[in-house]
Amino acid sequence: MAEFLNSFTGLTPDRKLTARELSRAIRVALSAEEEAIHLYEALADAGDNTLAREVLQSVAEEERVDVGEFQRLLNLLLDDEATRLAESARSVKGAETRLFQVPELAPDAALEASGAKSARKAFAHIPIARPGHLAEADALIFGTPTRFGNMCAQMRNFLDQTGELWMKGGLIGKIGSVLASTGTQQGGQETTITSFYNTLIHLGMIVVGVPYSEKACSIWRK
Repeated sequence: MAEFLNSFTGLTPDRKLTARELSRAIRVALSAEEEAIHLYEALADAGDNTLAREVLQSVAEEERVDVGEFQRLLNLLLDDEATRLAESARSVKGAETRLFQVPELAPDAALEASGAKSARKAFAHIPIARPGHLAEADALIFGTPTRFGNMCAQMRNFLDQTGELWMKGGLIGKIGSVLASTGTQQGGQETTITSFYNTLIHLGMIVVGVPYSEKACSIWRK
């Protein structure tokens, strides 16, 4: 194991890690989180003390959140991470997944000024979605950043092109869910998701969220 991965040495490397080295270190951390989840759940199942079981299960749920955070970081660091995850899901018998991005609307000058143009290069290999793609799926998960408590303009523009599908009932009965990402804890995630639901309901989709039986929903994290 490299020295900077050895928690017992207390040493840090004498240089900045490369993106490849950092991503490998994060994978080690991710696997450690998975092992911790297994340990806490096993301890919770092994004992009969109600308080201890609740605490251990709660900690296990917190670790699940960490796993998601590490995976999101890998998705940002590695250009092909999201694509590889989708490919893995397709390997499940009877399942097929497809990953798309909606068209960009901002002019190149605006993207360049904000620093987003270089970031978007990481997604250049992901195909552009067309409204017709929605009708081909049994279930759809939409992801969007937040813009003042609502979905981004690019996503709104894309959904506004589904009028023909709405007229034909092409999305009625399909499963729909939404995830949102912001830069702050109070950045409008919930309003973005709930306002997104209005469009899915109008299209006749069956909205599926994360119920509060998922204990991570009750964990406040900084």
